[in-house]
Amino acid sequence: MFLFVSNALLFAATLLILYSLLFLNIPYIHLLIMFLAAAFSIRLWLDIKLAWRGAAKERLKAGLIGSSFYLIIFVIFLYQFASAKPEFPGDDPFMRAIGFFFGMIVAAAAAISCVAAIGFSSKGHE
Repeated sequence: MFLFVSNALLFAATLLILYSLLFLNIPYIHLLIMFLAAAFSIRLWLDIKLAWRGAAKERLKAGLIGSSFYLIIFVIFLYQFASAKPEFPGDDPFMRAIGFFFGMIVAAAAAISCVAAIGFSSKGHE
């Protein structure tokens, strides 16, 4: 559960920072923020893996619970993608659908990375 909450807090902090950047006119800073958010997430996952004192099966279970946050985000994006309709006559929802599609890719990659980083370890750490 700690990993689920940690992932949710990192995601919320990133959204808050990106929202606050809407009021600044600094080009490409959002890309740096997204890169740093991914780096912090991976670092958190690796630190949790290295600090783990328990069975590998329990660590895999923790990785699956932690990555379920990103699976929930994936399902939300999938629903939004499937139900993308024009908001007004003449509106083209194509760009909105592309955004949701990329959101699904990022959420799936984060979920897989979280499970891989937490749940599976090299032979040197067992």
